[in-house]
Amino acid sequence: DELNLLMACTTLAYASCLRYMSTGSLNVSFSVVDYNGGYIDTYIMKKRTTDNELGFKAVEAVTDLPLQHNIEGQKVLKKCLAKYSLTFSQYREFVDRITEDGGRKNSTIQIDLTL
Repeated sequence: DELNLLMACTTLAYASCLRYMSTGSLNVSFSVVDYNGGYIDTYIMKKRTTDNELGFKAVEAVTDLPLQHNIEGQKVLKKCLAKYSLTFSQYREFVDRITEDGGRKNSTIQIDLTL
């Protein structure tokens, strides 16, 4: 659905702009999990707080509408980022989180922005 795609990309573009402005880094990342290294890689869901709310919003925006292999979706994301004078050279989604019903969900989004 075009409206859902536009809303997801607008949310992700806004979050990317805020993260870039607050850190000065063009490599932005949003995650809802913490990595717990060990013999078997495990990921622990972060507790939602005001400090990580932006990350949750960004990941949730594309959880049900992945953009990584969606050419049209990436075009829409580029248009949304252009409103902030940004674009991206690389976009990655990491699907590490397994839901209670056995499904898989995005846990981390990484975007390499360019001016």
